Amino acid sequence: MQRNGRWLLTGPTAVSRACSGGPGGPSPAARGEPRTVDDLPRVSFLELLYRMVFQGFYNRLHELQIYEKRRYGPIYRDGLQLVSVNTPKLLEEVLRNDGKFPQRGDMSAWKEYRDLRGFGYGPFTEEGEKWYNLRVVLNKRMMHPKDSAQYDGVINDVVAAFVKRIYFLRRGSPTGDLVTDVANELYHFSLEGM
Repeated sequence: MQRNGRWLLTGPTAVSRACSGGPGGPSPAARGEPRTVDDLPRVSFLELLYRMVFQGFYNRLHELQIYEKRRYGPIYRDGLQLVSVNTPKLLEEVLRNDGKFPQRGDMSAWKEYRDLRGFGYGPFTEEGEKWYNLRVVLNKRMMHPKDSAQYDGVINDVVAAFVKRIYFLRRGSPTGDLVTDVANELYHFSLEGM
């Protein structure tokens, strides 16, 4: 939900640290009122740096997200002052409340990579009205079950290759059941699936 140009969340979704009273009395979340970005629990940049360098989360970002979700709740500001949303329900709410022409985060590295390779942009890298126009064209073909059925073989091949890769990585791990960098594997899977 948005009010006065700021994103608000309804309901008491904050953890106790965000709900505690303090000198100004109970927080908006404790009173059951919508919260602004300023009301969210936050991770300082130094905390983020400590976790990345000294606790070794630099190559286990998926585990860092799980840790911070347990510590700060399902929505918080991370060390880069971005809002992290860590539940499917909240993410769905954010995506459903996007405007007609959504603006995503900085995609300059993706765009530069695609420019260097001579690839065009897609729904992942486009923003605003260009994204909308591309999405309208894709929706005509991809969102109708009859039309999307023609891609089922390709999608099934990508999923099967991903499952094989996960089994291979698990067997090669020291314990025999762990994928050490699942975020990277999901990243490759999502790229291949597009």
